[in-house]
Amino acid sequence: AYNAAVAFRRAAEAGHVEAMRELGLALRDGKGVRIAKAEARQWLTKAAAAGSGPANYELGRTILQGAQVE
Repeated sequence: AYNAAVAFRRAAEAGHVEAMRELGLALRDGKGVRIAKAEARQWLTKAAAAGSGPANYELGRTILQGAQVE
């Protein structure tokens, strides 16, 4: 999972929208990386703003779960 998180980060930083979503989920859930809810929300917000419906959904779930602050 760590290698996937590294690949998602590289792709997300390069502007790949679905990688932004996947990185956000990994950070939110601690999949291959340490949990970082504030950063997770940032990546999900970027992906949602870029038009990703699934990221928008996950952002809503994240906020409802109380992840708006660490």
